[in-house]
Amino acid sequence: MGELGTVGTSIRQRRIAVGLTQRQLAQAAGLSVTVLRDLEQGITRTPRAVTMSRLVEVLGPEPQGARSNLEPPAYGVLEKKSIRPADGLSVQVLGPVAAWRDGAPVLLGSVRCRAVLAILALRPGQLVHRDTISDLIWQHDPPATASSMVQNAVSYLRRALAASSSRSILATSGRKYRLTPGSGQLDFTSYTQLAEAAATARCNGDCLTAWDLYDKALALWTDEPAADIEVLQTSPLLAALRTRHANLIADYAEDASAHGNHGRVLPHLHAQTLRDPFDERAHACLMVALAGVGNQAAALATYDRIRAQLDSNLGVTPGPLLRTAHARVLRGDYRTPHAAKIESGSNQHRWDARVHVCPSG
Repeated sequence: MGELGTVGTSIRQRRIAVGLTQRQLAQAAGLSVTVLRDLEQGITRTPRAVTMSRLVEVLGPEPQGARSNLEPPAYGVLEKKSIRPADGLSVQVLGPVAAWRDGAPVLLGSVRCRAVLAILALRPGQLVHRDTISDLIWQHDPPATASSMVQNAVSYLRRALAASSSRSILATSGRKYRLTPGSGQLDFTSYTQLAEAAATARCNGDCLTAWDLYDKALALWTDEPAADIEVLQTSPLLAALRTRHANLIADYAEDASAHGNHGRVLPHLHAQTLRDPFDERAHACLMVALAGVGNQAAALATYDRIRAQLDSNLGVTPGPLLRTAHARVLRGDYRTPHAAKIESGSNQHRWDARVHVCPSG
């Protein structure tokens, strides 16, 4: 353990690197927010061993060569980036909806305006009907004035996103609208391109290139998509995107573990299992990765935890992915590169079936 004066700071740094709030970490570790806050602020300088054990289990084991207890890991740190360039227009939707021009914030107006922008940004280059936008914002119960409100929001956004010397990236075609960002102007487009390129490199056996591309794609996911637009959080549009993101993390983790690099994706796996406590594939990958870096006890505890969650909340037992991972941990075959990656045989475990299915042989 490092010096007591640095423990709280190290926990805070590691928590931020993993992408968790104090509340999320406290809940995952079975602690109160007050206990965690006092520890991070240095009010508590001698934490109990059980407290530190729970925090290490959630945040992951300390990497080899670490300078002090619970420093940010050398593997897979969740690097948070913004696509805010110094020149030109940029739009963010993988996080709170925002836009910048030449580094300065663009005023996007009301929540409704930002919701419209988020819907169009998550379907870049596609014509989206006004009624589709209304259904997503008002959840299939739009007011009588919904059509005019959407039109007013689009008109405002067109002016806000238009540069003085060029046309806006938001176009109107009758009752349909289309966002056509240029290269590097939209984080979601960059994220998708990087994810598809990573999948291609993975299929071609170029794991180092694939891992670099996965890291760059994941760094763009700064928060929940459209995090400040509450009405969209339960929409099928965001649900589908979260599933694709979860599969991207699992694909990356499976490939890294297959080549013996178990710790590389650990922070992303921890974050994903907290976002979705019933994601069996993410938990299976987490178990193998934890065991692979020498924390078999945490791997088995992860299995026991999700097994209990599935039983108490859904009334089901662990599926084949979890059972296979559990058996691997017990056998210890995570210690060497494992060519037979955990798969369920379903395209739901792939980023995009058109890009991500590798040819056999």
